Amino acid sequence: MAWPQAAQRLSVKRGTLVCGVMFALVVSSARMLAAQNDVESEIPVKRADSASDSDIRLPTPTGCVAAIPPARMHSVPVFLRAFMPEHPDSPLKPQADLLAQDVATEFRRLLGAVGSTVPNADTSFVWYSVPTQLTLMSHRNGDLIARPIGTGGDSSATLMLVRAFEAVRASGGALVGYPGGFVDDSAPIYLALWPDYVGSAPEMVSPGATMRKFAVFTLREPDESPAYPLPNQRPPRYPSENELSRAEGSVLMEFVVDTMGRADRATIHELWPAGTPPLHGYGTDSHEAFVQSVTSWLREIRFSPMRIGECAVKQRVQLPLEFRVP
Repeated sequence: MAWPQAAQRLSVKRGTLVCGVMFALVVSSARMLAAQNDVESEIPVKRADSASDSDIRLPTPTGCVAAIPPARMHSVPVFLRAFMPEHPDSPLKPQADLLAQDVATEFRRLLGAVGSTVPNADTSFVWYSVPTQLTLMSHRNGDLIARPIGTGGDSSATLMLVRAFEAVRASGGALVGYPGGFVDDSAPIYLALWPDYVGSAPEMVSPGATMRKFAVFTLREPDESPAYPLPNQRPPRYPSENELSRAEGSVLMEFVVDTMGRADRATIHELWPAGTPPLHGYGTDSHEAFVQSVTSWLREIRFSPMRIGECAVKQRVQLPLEFRVP
């Protein structure tokens, strides 16, 4: 079973093949759940190819993270990208890219830049102002309805993104024309401001796809390292009850790694990909055995927790695993 990867989710993968079990850590786009322990352990079950506003919006840091010194930060570029996860191969994507380019140009102008100069925004925004996103719903009749993500943390970059979009629309831009072969009457477009974090891995995109991004400003961001499993730990066990049938399969788990490097037991659950019907009948028991094996394994293993600067923070992660007969 193939698990889809959300186009708007930035990922970091560490993979290895041990005893017939392939596993890779996929880090969600939100860089942290909250500073220190200021986070609710329970998280909702979400589809594997979905992303919500909470995946993007960073909370206001507290404790150790709030006191990260400038010496632990580096200036990084922040880009504007247009995503269409519901229609990754849409003929509207080139128009969405042009819209992102126009909005990025206007954003730079609002920051006082001249021409194609990329301004420094350290005096305008704080590091947790980004990433942020503007959701646009385009309609065949020409309407383009904008909705910024909810407030929380610092909204200064969000508000300027809205101003830049509205300025482009007022000048006669922000037009998305529907070609004859496009059957839907509406389609969402996400305009997202994403920093290129220090040490981050490139985005995962479909083979042959092009990810266009437009430089908007630079901003000082703290060093970051994602949560990852510590080495030399046993992999999940192949379930003994599946040995007779020699079943193979995949599971995708989501959970929170706490500041001590443990998977928070209350948050461990399986994700199921959108568009894939639930299992019924044959194969259900073997799949559940795989899920139970991974759940038990996650309760035992240790992780290096995510760090922002030198501060350990909680992080929601996704872990896809494939069980293969040795």
